[in-house]
Amino acid sequence: WFQEEQYQACIDDCDHALAVDPMLSSAIKRKSKAHLELSQFDRALAACTESTNEMQLQIQGIQHAVKQGFTCLHKNEFAIAATHFTKSLKYCGAIIILLGAALAEIGLGRIERGLRLTLQALRRHDAGEFRALACAVRGVALILQDAGDREFEAGCKLLREALRLDPDNRPVKMALSFAKDTKALHDEARVLTKTREFSKAAEIYTKIIDSFTIESIAKHTEEDKVVLPTLNQLATSSPLRAIILAERANCLLRLNDFITALRDCATSIYIKDDCIDAHIIKAAALRGLNRFDDALSELEPILERWGSNDIRLRHAYETAQFEARKFKRPDYYAILGCRKISTEKEIKTAYYQRSKEHHPDRHQDATDKAHHEKLFKLVGEAFEILSQEQKRKLYDEGFDKEAIEERIAAAERAARDPHRYGYGGHHHHH
Repeated sequence: WFQEEQYQACIDDCDHALAVDPMLSSAIKRKSKAHLELSQFDRALAACTESTNEMQLQIQGIQHAVKQGFTCLHKNEFAIAATHFTKSLKYCGAIIILLGAALAEIGLGRIERGLRLTLQALRRHDAGEFRALACAVRGVALILQDAGDREFEAGCKLLREALRLDPDNRPVKMALSFAKDTKALHDEARVLTKTREFSKAAEIYTKIIDSFTIESIAKHTEEDKVVLPTLNQLATSSPLRAIILAERANCLLRLNDFITALRDCATSIYIKDDCIDAHIIKAAALRGLNRFDDALSELEPILERWGSNDIRLRHAYETAQFEARKFKRPDYYAILGCRKISTEKEIKTAYYQRSKEHHPDRHQDATDKAHHEKLFKLVGEAFEILSQEQKRKLYDEGFDKEAIEERIAAAERAARDPHRYGYGGHHHHH
């Protein structure tokens, strides 16, 4: 029975054996272990005798670790709680330990691990007594995963099932209410973002983020009774919070508050390092501050490690590259003393004036001569670009000299051999 996880049947069998021989060591140990697997720690201890002293110490150790684990959960010490539960799981797979471990993983933002543990608990034959708590923990995990409306509804359904099984469970009622309120606000903020009301959307995102407080409900905990931590406690390191922070950062970016947007992105990435939106918005905020090299440094390792197939990340990187080159290129209009709307004739006149002014032969002092040689060269470069219609058009679009020459050369190659470069002629695609 023990191997088949039929622990109550195992206890009954052991009782029959002990009625015949009260000192049968194997029956005492098996009965004690079965009680342990059913989360009945006190009964497991009571089943022990002097001959099973070592086992008694082991059970006491597990009982203490589990109690410590739940105490840590309510103090928001999720990493320490995870250590206690993981240690206990090495000796015993009791549902209460599985659910404690699941809550610790959820609190650390490791939702997938939490979901796996809750599924393990719900599949147990003896899930009955703890089914309400198992449903609640799994429901919370699905909501905090923020994988879409379907998962949110599935999470709420599990919380409602937990309430059906345990109607007076206050923390589960609080979790369901908090989930619904958060979802309504999140949907409203997203609608406002779509209608470009960024300031109002940012205010609502702030309201949601402020509700994710680290507030312990240990004061609501009854001695030796397992109580679900509040949803806002568990949400602190969740994918849901990471996504909401990234979405607020997007609003702040549109409002040109680049510094606060960067702060939100940093927290979002700390929680969920593969949050693509946060990386893209962070790069855009860095570009807004003219920190183009930092934007490239942000995206390069991501593209190398895991993001090369993501079209949005690639586009963000190419944009940063383009803007970096645009920022560093010379201002040809300023060099010639022209404006962007200057005519071809005005550009030519300005070129003659500036080239005469900076001609090296007009300057005899060595330092002065070197300075004007440099400017004379730039004046020639500016005239070469701005005096030709196609080159000027590309410059006005933001391309630097090197990129302009590359594009002109590519266009010339295409004109010489239109079939090879996909222009002209009749093509038949098979």
